[in-house]
Amino acid sequence: MSGINQSLSLIAWLLIGSAPAFSEDRSLRIGETQNISGDGTMVVCHYPKDSGKPIDLLVHFHGMASVATANFEKLNWNGALVVINFKGLSAAYAKPFREDSALLESVLEQAAKTVGPETTCRSLTVSSFSAGYGAVREILKTPKFFERIDALIAADSMYASLEKDRETRQPLETQMRDYLRFAKLASEGKKTFIITHSSQETPYASTTETANALLQALDINLEQSAQPSTAPLKLSTKAIKEKFTVFGYDGISGEDHLHHLHHIHLWWSHSRS
Repeated sequence: MSGINQSLSLIAWLLIGSAPAFSEDRSLRIGETQNISGDGTMVVCHYPKDSGKPIDLLVHFHGMASVATANFEKLNWNGALVVINFKGLSAAYAKPFREDSALLESVLEQAAKTVGPETTCRSLTVSSFSAGYGAVREILKTPKFFERIDALIAADSMYASLEKDRETRQPLETQMRDYLRFAKLASEGKKTFIITHSSQETPYASTTETANALLQALDINLEQSAQPSTAPLKLSTKAIKEKFTVFGYDGISGEDHLHHLHHIHLWWSHSRS
């Protein structure tokens, strides 16, 4: 896609979003909270007419289910949303998926069962906000799940430790390795990877620093953005190559960080454009 067409596509997306075809019954069913792996919880939301059909499944890590559900309802997708939360920070999300490499498979099976008998997963999108990246980073280490994930969205949600004994701050390579592999495939149009970041500084590698590390590794230029912002988000930079996209936003407060969750439908939608 040419730069002009990319810009027009982004403007259209920012202004009106995407509107895929949908089934007649648009009454979203919000399931009961289910327990997974210790203190983890999952909530499955779906449309009843999707039962027994191949569905597009969106698995999201971290954030109130009510907020995620409200965002999902704006998409007009045929499919289901799974919202997963653990009590604690990124380590609380990483531990269960590190200790049980089949945990995601169990989540997918339970989600399909909740939607209805004989329901299967047609496509898989995984997204995270804030500390949810801990789960994603572990999941990407399992080859079959790395291959199975079609789209990845990190909404102000890609942090890392810092390399030791370096003159400049650099995200720890071992923690960025699989994100880089996924980003490379997305830059070749083989997967979809969307990253957003605020401008918060952190003692560890921030979402800005990790995003820039991927861009540098892939030799992708970061540009000052002329795209319209979506209040209260203020877009300041962007970088696009095929299906790999990085959106940089102003804002250094906790509230600015939370905007990336409360407006996550923007990037969920963009992952399908």
